[in-house]
Amino acid sequence: MPEKFQTTIFLVRHGETDRPWKDNIPIDSQRRLTERGKKQIVLVAKYLAEFQPSALFTSPLHRCVESAEIINKQLSQQLNIQQQKELFEYYTPERDSAVTNRVANFIEEAVREWAGHQIVAVTHQDPIQFALAHYFKKNPINFPCEMSDVYRLVFAGKILTEATRLQPAYGL
Repeated sequence: MPEKFQTTIFLVRHGETDRPWKDNIPIDSQRRLTERGKKQIVLVAKYLAEFQPSALFTSPLHRCVESAEIINKQLSQQLNIQQQKELFEYYTPERDSAVTNRVANFIEEAVREWAGHQIVAVTHQDPIQFALAHYFKKNPINFPCEMSDVYRLVFAGKILTEATRLQPAYGL
């Protein structure tokens, strides 16, 4: 039986939240999705459902957990939502390199554990940008990441062969 070779990771930024980002974990962690944010994630979820993902991971912050729950409800087969600290938001005094390393480690582990599958990881703007910057050796600012954006990363074995920005909720 041939080994499954292609692995796809969908990095999803949570939907719109009820207040702006604060560099204060207790305050920032309480942010919730707005009604618009929930509608954005429903559109993302309907898009992702077509791929029948095998695993669903999320940052432990509420806005990401809430987004992951919305995604899970749209899937034909409900998944166990797994919280991953590696997908956590970027806060100072954490160094950029530390964020890059933890997100890259998550992706590399996911590619090993879920080889041949399609998985979803709900996270935040900075972890997505830092991961892409790591793989493409560019500045994170080169990778736009709006609320509810999705980046599809396709791996052939351990090699990233494609990264595509998708916007299933664009214009909402």
